Amino acid sequence: MIASDSSVVAIAHGGHQGALRQGLAAAINRETRGLISFGVAGGLDPTLARGATVLADTVIHADNRQWETDRTWRDELRAFLPDALVCAVAAASAPVLTRSDKAELHRGTGARIVDTESAVTAEFASEHGLPFVVMRVVLDDASTTLPPAVVVALTEDGGTNLARIAASFIAHPLRNMALLRCGRDAATAFAVLGRQR
Repeated sequence: MIASDSSVVAIAHGGHQGALRQGLAAAINRETRGLISFGVAGGLDPTLARGATVLADTVIHADNRQWETDRTWRDELRAFLPDALVCAVAAASAPVLTRSDKAELHRGTGARIVDTESAVTAEFASEHGLPFVVMRVVLDDASTTLPPAVVVALTEDGGTNLARIAASFIAHPLRNMALLRCGRDAATAFAVLGRQR
């Protein structure tokens, strides 16, 4: 995994919140110094391009709860990543697939990106009195409607479920042609994450 390091416990969860919660519960101990929500996100703001790096200052949950990220840690990361944007991230329980849903979420929250993991990380950080930050790279911009296969594409360990993708292609062949573009965008986003790491 990109974030793995001798001093970092990386939790693979494939965007599945239950797997992330289990991983965080198992990983947090007395030696834990902080949590980082690290990965890709969907763009909500039409001015935000694919591949942009974001350091979130606030996580906004659908029920109006909000968490601020650790300012000192965020500023330290910004010093290393001067091109990173600082803005809010909206929390979603599932991937936000359509342009219209992205636009509605942008209007309702003011957030410029969305992901399914940062609120879970914020909750655990708050419960355990730990600092946390969010670093994300935009995979799909606000104008992109994602194919249905992205919902079933990832396994809980972060792998790819080829059988589910194939079944989705059979059920929705025209809509899922966009999966090829999504794959290219993902490769670009993960390459940026690798450089930013």
